[in-house]
Amino acid sequence: MGHRRERLALPAILLLALALRLIAASVPSVHHPDEVFQYLEAAHRLVFGYGIVPWEYHVGIRNWLFPLILAAPMALGGWLAPGGTLYLALPKALMLALSLIVPWSGWRLGLMASRTHALVAALVLATWSEFIYFAPHSLSENLATALLLPGAVLLAGTPGRRALALAGVLLGLAVLARFQVLPIAGVLALFAGKTDVRRWLMLAAGGCVALAIGIAIDLATGMVPFSWLVANIHENIVSGRAAQYGTLGMLGYVTWFEFMWSWWLIAILPLVRFGMKRQPALFWAATANLVLLSLVGHKEYRFVEFTAVAYILLAAIGTVDAIALIRRRWPTVSRQGAFAAAALLWLAASASIATTEPMRANIGRATATLAATDLLRTDADACGIALLPDLVEWGGYAHLHRPLPINYFDANDPALAGLTPTQALRRWAPTYNRIIAVPRLTAALPPGYVRGQCFAEAGKPGPAICVYARPGGCADASASPFLLQKVFDRSDQQLREIARRAARRLS
Repeated sequence: MGHRRERLALPAILLLALALRLIAASVPSVHHPDEVFQYLEAAHRLVFGYGIVPWEYHVGIRNWLFPLILAAPMALGGWLAPGGTLYLALPKALMLALSLIVPWSGWRLGLMASRTHALVAALVLATWSEFIYFAPHSLSENLATALLLPGAVLLAGTPGRRALALAGVLLGLAVLARFQVLPIAGVLALFAGKTDVRRWLMLAAGGCVALAIGIAIDLATGMVPFSWLVANIHENIVSGRAAQYGTLGMLGYVTWFEFMWSWWLIAILPLVRFGMKRQPALFWAATANLVLLSLVGHKEYRFVEFTAVAYILLAAIGTVDAIALIRRRWPTVSRQGAFAAAALLWLAASASIATTEPMRANIGRATATLAATDLLRTDADACGIALLPDLVEWGGYAHLHRPLPINYFDANDPALAGLTPTQALRRWAPTYNRIIAVPRLTAALPPGYVRGQCFAEAGKPGPAICVYARPGGCADASASPFLLQKVFDRSDQQLREIARRAARRLS
């Protein structure tokens, strides 16, 4: 019976993790516009032939690995349920499945010490609210983490030839998915390869497989192999494009961890030190990632997702060793009582982190806008849409799933030429018959519009977004300067000009 319970432990934990992540996925949200416009929208263009092309694809700083991965379940969903939403549900299901690699990796790395270490690590990672929140989102950080962690598992201990080669493939694919994780892959490889030439050869062989996959994808999508990497470094680092989206100082990520983990950080850091003794490669890989990304001015918390996962994993493993140390010093402490207290504290930490300001701000972000978009997807009388005001976290054509013309009125758009967004909205009113807008702008809308259904953001009172409709059809929208793609292209030109002026000042 005991052995059977042990065999069922990991499947039970993974089922728990999946259940919690399904709850998170049931609240539609957009963590960052990148998940829509960089990945889901690109996959939608591949499968259905239309969508917005952001500047990153115009300039060529993205490869197509992640969009191709998302395109497969998207195409399957479109084929199985034409006109339905399965084309969106299946890519999300894929991301949820990949997120289970996190607790699975905790189990495997913990198992190198004992089954107790494995159990605690997997449970903590399965129930940590931060990872539950990120799980359904189509972000390259999620994909890279899902590739790096199995690589770390394969390289832990004394890996054989096959494990080294497979790890090389996984680490290489992670770098293709997000080249910024190269330091993580490098540190893991250094700890595994050491001074053994044969190990390095097997790692390199696996890496070459990933390299070949990357070259094949680049050639198939009309790119010079790895030109996206050169272009990315030139645009974001040399030309300073990334800095235009905001910068933070060297300690920006440290401050974010303080905000996210609050007072629990005081307990987590010593536990990470305990865990580091068990898995030094993972610790130094995560720390190298944190330090090197801290040198870059533009910072976003999702960029250090692997570091967050690794530190919590190490802290969970370290919890078991900390309890063992306590019991050696105070033998009267009950083992069961100590682990029960530790479990309650980890659950309390996870629950309290879910209520911090950064998490509250993220949970349910853009829920209302996505709901409005879903409504228009099935509105047979809609022939054109206007967005007001600047709705950056919108679902794009990936969610609308109809090739309707969309007018987008951004207060910073030079095409306004002295007009306000609401004045421009009125000027081009014949080109659309549906408006997605905030309720406070009702009085500024063109005549003839009636407020329809309104939607609230998840967990927040009052309507955040409403859909407004007028009867009748739409005039040809092709002449409108405010079509969404045209607005995106002008924004790109503005940012390029800002970067050029900044470069001239520095030269």
